[in-house]
Amino acid sequence: MNINVSLCNCKTDDVAIVVDQVRASTTITVALNYFNKVIPLNDSQKALKIKEEDDDVILAGEESSKLIEGFDINNSPVEVTNYPNCDTLVLKTTNGTKILEQVEENDGVTTLIGTAINAEAVAKEALRLAKNEIYVVMAGRRGGFNIEDAIGAGIIVEEILKNSQEECKLNDSAVASLNLASDHEKACELILNSEGGIRLKKCGSFDDVKVCTKINEYSNVAIYEDGYLRNIN
Repeated sequence: MNINVSLCNCKTDDVAIVVDQVRASTTITVALNYFNKVIPLNDSQKALKIKEEDDDVILAGEESSKLIEGFDINNSPVEVTNYPNCDTLVLKTTNGTKILEQVEENDGVTTLIGTAINAEAVAKEALRLAKNEIYVVMAGRRGGFNIEDAIGAGIIVEEILKNSQEECKLNDSAVASLNLASDHEKACELILNSEGGIRLKKCGSFDDVKVCTKINEYSNVAIYEDGYLRNIN
């Protein structure tokens, strides 16, 4: 099994795992405990249009970490827990939803959402679904590297290696992310003190960052099909 970690791009028609550790992937994973589906969008006006047509829809979104005008909540794994038994969450983020749309341009790809909080679960599903290749795609920040996505990717790679029944061949980025995340306590500290973590702390959203440091606390695995995300489990 080929295991590749990449930044912002995906070159597979097999299985891809999109990682936007702080916060989109974590928000989606937590949200599927409360919502039946999540619609990821890269256009806030489209999201607002959906809200106009169905007022029961909850809009979650941010632009540069700040709540979008007209939206109900931020891109927050904490705030989504305030809406039990809802049907649809529409999510607009700065990086994660954009990368998700790009990955879906690959014909035949199966797209999952991964993060530290569901690393074991998403690794097992990826191994079950993959023919011979898994791409772990880091969303990054505005096209550049960020340490939290690399850590999330590394924890997922670690779980893939633990659960694979066959030999895995890792590319250099997979090896690097695996080594970066090998000390979980240090990895959590790096996320808390990352550029993204510090920015969210200044915005009053540090509780979100703390949730994003949790490892293997959720078994939800989001799969992207027909324009929305649902729990595959």
